[in-house]
Amino acid sequence: MRIGDIFLIFLMILFPIHLSSNEIISLKSLENIDGIFTIKKTKIPFTGNVKEFYQNKKIKFIGSLIKGEKAGEWKHFEENGVIWLLENYKSGKKFGPYIRYHINGLPWKKGLYENDKKNWFVDIFLN
Repeated sequence: MRIGDIFLIFLMILFPIHLSSNEIISLKSLENIDGIFTIKKTKIPFTGNVKEFYQNKKIKFIGSLIKGEKAGEWKHFEENGVIWLLENYKSGKKFGPYIRYHINGLPWKKGLYENDKKNWFVDIFLN
């Protein structure tokens, strides 16, 4: 068996652990190649949960990637920890319901995305 073959087998054993990790990582620790988030220096799309923090240690956003693309529910927060946006993704594109919140944490407006575009159905809440 050649050294190259051994190295390839080693990589195949190692990378499934990193590709589908239960560990939440920073989006900044991944590389964005044309909208696909990959493990740096490997170009292998990442699958798992991502989270970013403000300097004050409060959560900035939390979401998931599947094969390097944004997927499912993503939550965005103000620097004081109050949610300001809840949106959904499918295959890297905004898809499904979204809710924007006032700084007081109450819903402000909501609507739907289809294929990364608003369908302009918006309910506005007066708070």
